[in-house]
Amino acid sequence: MNFSSSVSEINGIGAKTAELLKALDIDNVGALIYHFPRDYYVYPDLVSENELYNFIDTKVCIEAVLSESIEYKKTYRMEICTGRIFLGKTPVNLVWFHMPYIRRTVYPKKRYCFFGVLKFNRNCYEISQPMV
Repeated sequence: MNFSSSVSEINGIGAKTAELLKALDIDNVGALIYHFPRDYYVYPDLVSENELYNFIDTKVCIEAVLSESIEYKKTYRMEICTGRIFLGKTPVNLVWFHMPYIRRTVYPKKRYCFFGVLKFNRNCYEISQPMV
């Protein structure tokens, strides 16, 4: 099987499904693979300290150095990893839920781009589940 093979050669795709895919102009494996992307992100421009307050409750991309190592806390039903970055003098807390492996992925004193929704909680900026 290759990109030019018919979609009906894929296990589980019969005549009915092939007909439905044909209506979407999907007649081969390559067209099927490229028709529906797994994920699609449009990364915004990097945010500076001066404009941080303009982006509350929106997706932001922040380039910063992780100031300390990621802290890990396990409760009865939840695993929480937290970190902190500074955008100028403004602290931004980073919170990951059920992602203990992030401690072995992100290291302190290194520069990263963090992407996620910026919130203002408890008098501090916060990004939950940021992509790195």
